[in-house]
Amino acid sequence: MRKNSLMTMPREWWLCTKDTTKHSQNATKMQEWMEERQENINKARRFITKTQNKIKEI
Repeated sequence: MRKNSLMTMPREWWLCTKDTTKHSQNATKMQEWMEERQENINKARRFITKTQNKIKEI
């Protein structure tokens, strides 16, 4: 017979589900990381667009 899904989760995950403060802190860090990543993607896109435009001018 299959065990309860909570029982099969690693202990750390089970403890994290109880600690909402830590969970919200992790969510905030993840959001910051995603925003930084998106900024880098946008910078790369602008660079590529500028480079393509310069190539078209030649």
